[in-house]
Amino acid sequence: MSINANQIKIKVIGLGIEAKNIINLLHFQNQNIEIFEAQSDIKNFSNNEKFNQILFEYNHNLLGLDSIEQDSQQNQNNITKINNVINDADFIVLIAGANGQIDNKFIPQIAQCAKKINIPTLAIVSMPCEDIYGKIERQKALIALQNIKSAVNSYMVIDYNDLSESLDLPMTSLIELPGIIANNSLNTLFDLFYENMQTNIDFLSIKNMFMYGGQILISSGWANQQDIITNALADEEQRAKFIAKSNNFSKMILHIKSISITGKQLLSIRKNIIQRYNLNEDVLDFKTAFQSGNNIKHNSINISYILSENNLNLEQNNQINSQINHLNSKNQISTNSENNFDITSEILLNNDDVIEEDKEEKNTPQIPIFY
Repeated sequence: MSINANQIKIKVIGLGIEAKNIINLLHFQNQNIEIFEAQSDIKNFSNNEKFNQILFEYNHNLLGLDSIEQDSQQNQNNITKINNVINDADFIVLIAGANGQIDNKFIPQIAQCAKKINIPTLAIVSMPCEDIYGKIERQKALIALQNIKSAVNSYMVIDYNDLSESLDLPMTSLIELPGIIANNSLNTLFDLFYENMQTNIDFLSIKNMFMYGGQILISSGWANQQDIITNALADEEQRAKFIAKSNNFSKMILHIKSISITGKQLLSIRKNIIQRYNLNEDVLDFKTAFQSGNNIKHNSINISYILSENNLNLEQNNQINSQINHLNSKNQISTNSENNFDITSEILLNNDDVIEEDKEEKNTPQIPIFY
C-alpha cells in the first residue's frame, strides 16, 4: 500500500543542550516536517520560534524519600507527552549529544513508544571530544551511545573527536559542523521521501529500510558544467567524511537527478560507491531511484544515496541465541555421557538467516568541504 507524499509527516526532536547547536542549523522546505526542542529545564530552551517545545519532567534530586513514587508519576507524564507528539508521525528523527542526561534517558523512551506504533526512529548523535570534555565524559558518552544504538531502529554518528583532530578551525565554526552535516543528510533523506521518482521506490520502501537500518550513512553531491560525474562524487564524498562508517553496510538506495545521464555513467557511479565502502555485491540489496524533469538543469547532476546495515538478521540471531541459552539451561547434560549433543549447532544448522556478528565500527576522519 503506497502513501501520498503530501501526507508524510516527519517529527524531528532535538534533546538536550548539545542538540540546540544542531537543530538551530536545520532548514526544511516541507511544511509536514516539524521540529521539536526537548529539555528537562525550562531555562535551557533556545526560544527559537520555529521549534515546538517539549518540557520533560526529570527528578534532579534523587535523595528524597518520595523519589521513587515521584519518578513513576513523572515517567507516566513524560510518556503521555511523547505519545501526543509522535502519534500522527510517519518517521521520527532524534538528535542529541551522547554526553547529556536528558539524551540518555529520553531517546530510549521515545524509541520504545515509537516501536509500539510501528514508527521508525533515526538517531543522529554527536560525540564529545575527549580533549575538550575529558576522558571520563568521553567514556560516559560511549556507554550512552551503546544504549541509544540498542534502542532506536537506525542511527548516524557525528564524532567531535574526528572533527577536532582533522580541522584547524575556530571553536565557533567547529561547533557548527555537526549541524551542517545533519542538515545535509536530512535534506537528502527528506528529498527521497517527498520526490516522485521514476521507479518503484517510495516512502514505504525507504521506511522499511530504516526499520532495521542499524548504522546509517546519508550523503549527496551536486555538479554542473564539465566532468559532472567526477565532481559530483567528489562533492558528496567530502560531505560524508565526518559521518561514522560501518564495515557491514548491506543495503543501498542510489538517487540520481539528471536529464542527460547515461547507463554507463550510472554504472560508474554505482561502482565508485561500492568500491569506496567495500560493499559486498553478492549480498548487497541495491535499488536505484531516477528522477528527471523541467526543474533540473541541463548538463548537471545530483547524486545522493543511503547506506544501511540490515539488523533484521541480527535481531533473528539474538532471538536464536536467547533460545539457545534457554534450552541449554534446561538441558544440563552430564559431560561423561556418550549421548551428549551440541544444542547450539543443531539450532544454527536449521537456520539459514544466521550471520556473523557485526565487526567493530570504524570512523574515517578527514577534511570536509561544504558549499
